[in-house]
Amino acid sequence: MTAMRCSLFAAVIAIVASAGPAFAGIDDGASLFRYCDATIGAFVMYCLGYIDSVVNDMRMYGSVDGYNACLPPVFEDSRRRDVVVAFLARHPRDRDSGATELIARAFADAFPCPTEPPR
Repeated sequence: MTAMRCSLFAAVIAIVASAGPAFAGIDDGASLFRYCDATIGAFVMYCLGYIDSVVNDMRMYGSVDGYNACLPPVFEDSRRRDVVVAFLARHPRDRDSGATELIARAFADAFPCPTEPPR
């Protein structure tokens, strides 16, 4: 019985150790693109949660990292993801920038606020 428990414990440790890097997190544009362009449900949900936090900050504070956007009042998660993935696909050289900044830039690019005419 003890040998069986040791084997089971070793198997669990091996599984946990091998699964760790899969959810290393989103910190730059490369990792953001990897998670958001994925087809694995858990990765996509992680991506959507990250994007949602930036959207919430943009709505609450008006801008994020100096970028502002006039986001639509109804803005589905799938459309948010599409905007971010398309932006990252068009700007591969910028993927070393921070993920939060890139999401804010993507939305500022896709949903620019109207500028006031000069007085």
